[in-house]
Amino acid sequence: SMPRKCVVLRMAGGPENRDYVGLERLRVDVFNYGATGIEAVNVQRATHDALKAMNRDLQGNTLFHVAHRASGPVWLRDPAGDWPLVIETWMVMAAESIAA
Repeated sequence: SMPRKCVVLRMAGGPENRDYVGLERLRVDVFNYGATGIEAVNVQRATHDALKAMNRDLQGNTLFHVAHRASGPVWLRDPAGDWPLVIETWMVMAAESIAA
């Protein structure tokens, strides 16, 4: 069913929490796929804009505070299927406790 427009998020590790504030700082790799290179870039721009605009957003029972781009974008071809791919890495801050 590939290649097509899609986004895959993968945990990429990150700095250890060394404080008493109930926040987690996570590094997330955002894989943006498309049928063509231009389509993959368009998906990347959409995810970039959404993450950049994130400010105290409740998703399910998780409160996300902010996201900052850590690196990218990097234009590649997926080694498994030779699909167009743009990767960006983001630092995301989220609450450790369940939000009501």
